[in-house]
Amino acid sequence: MEPKDIHILLIDDEDGFRRPMEFWLKAKGYHVAGAASGEEGLRMLARDRPSIICLDMKMPGMDGIEVRRKIRETDKALPVIMITAHGTHED
Repeated sequence: MEPKDIHILLIDDEDGFRRPMEFWLKAKGYHVAGAASGEEGLRMLARDRPSIICLDMKMPGMDGIEVRRKIRETDKALPVIMITAHGTHED
C-alpha cells in the first residue's frame, strides 16, 4: 500500500506535537487529519473512516483510553496506535 492510500487520524491535544507530526506525515505522502481532543476526533471519525488512528493517551476531557473504548464499540478492526509522553509501566 502506498502512503497516498493511507489516511491517518492523529488525535493529540498537544499542538507542539500534533502539528509538526501532521506536517511530517503529509510530506511523506500520507493523508492526515488532526484533532485536538478526543471529542473532536470522534466527530471526525463519524464523518470519515481513516486507515489508522494515532491516539494520545493523556488528554484533558475525554482521555485516549475512553476514546479507544468508544472506537471499539463501533469498529473493532480499525488499527489504533496509542502514544503518550507521560506514560507509566501500568499504561
